[in-house]
Amino acid sequence: MTYNENYTEFLPAKRAPQEQILKSYNFFSSEKLIKPIFDSIPGYFLILNECRQVVYANSKLSSVLHGKDIHSVLGLRPGEIFNCVNALASPGGCGTAKACSVCGAGTAILESMTNDVKSQKECRITTREDSVSNSLELMVTASPLSLNGEKYYILSLSDLSDEKRRILLERVFIHDVVNIAGGLKNIINMMKTPGQISPDIDLLQMADVSTSSLLEEIEAHSSIISAENGHLEVLYQETQTADMLLGIFQILARNDAAVTKKISVSENSENIIFSTDKVLLRRILVNLTKNALEASNEGDIVTIGCHRAGTDVEFTVNNNGVIPEDIQMQIFQRSFSTKGVSRGIGTYSIKLFTERYLKGTVHFISNEATGTTFYVRYPINPK
Repeated sequence: MTYNENYTEFLPAKRAPQEQILKSYNFFSSEKLIKPIFDSIPGYFLILNECRQVVYANSKLSSVLHGKDIHSVLGLRPGEIFNCVNALASPGGCGTAKACSVCGAGTAILESMTNDVKSQKECRITTREDSVSNSLELMVTASPLSLNGEKYYILSLSDLSDEKRRILLERVFIHDVVNIAGGLKNIINMMKTPGQISPDIDLLQMADVSTSSLLEEIEAHSSIISAENGHLEVLYQETQTADMLLGIFQILARNDAAVTKKISVSENSENIIFSTDKVLLRRILVNLTKNALEASNEGDIVTIGCHRAGTDVEFTVNNNGVIPEDIQMQIFQRSFSTKGVSRGIGTYSIKLFTERYLKGTVHFISNEATGTTFYVRYPINPK
């Protein structure tokens, strides 16, 4: 890939020439103690020059190089090695996209360079390889190093992905299940009120809805774990978009998030017959619509719709709110949430289910003129 050294929206794009990179690499390689010390470090350990390019790395990095040696990454920047979507999409490469301004690695390196200090930050990276997206969560430490008359920066990256994933899933699962179970217990207590000869039909219906929600939450948790492990089975069956939209409306019309707000099905929606996994798609659309409701103000309308887009079917969810720019740049990252430590799986799971399992795409547009609209698109005939 050729990089444009004049393009940047955050950090400088300029790169050192390859001969200078090789000179630095040969210097570190010639030091007999460096390799055994670096290779004994369990995490990824990189040495960067002042242009943030890799001039040396420990053997741990080979685990992400698919058989290539260190020479294949000399001169690259960290995000380019890990196939970060922002590094791959920006003409200037790693550190030059607008989204890099909220990257833990980019800000740690900048702080270390600017203040000549050690800087440590958590970093979330969305990677893409062979059209498949994955999430990495890293603890990044950047430290300045002056050696042989040159300025370098040591970058240590510890992979927290498994730990963060486990903690996140446990928090989200416990949070949601406890909330639903608490509501169910309140309904049962109302049924047990002294003098109540038989349960009120409305209370029974509420209990039925709560029980169904509890089971669905357990199934959703199981689906996310299976999806991340690559073991989720997709069951394709004929589906009508009108039935799907009606189902979403019925599921959320009485949800707590919809109190004082309204869900509307777009009049321009088309009824299209297509093949998909109904359970997964329903989960995606419920998540999107619920997020839109939670982001809306009292009296606002959330509009859901569907139309044909060539050989695809595209669902839309719109609300009047505008997502702040710094949140827009992180919205599909795992463990990122504006709702507190017990949240952070919703938009990530939407992207995971859509792109990895339903062969679709997801994106959004958020501005003052039209509010926020999420678009999820799927092939009419995925096979």
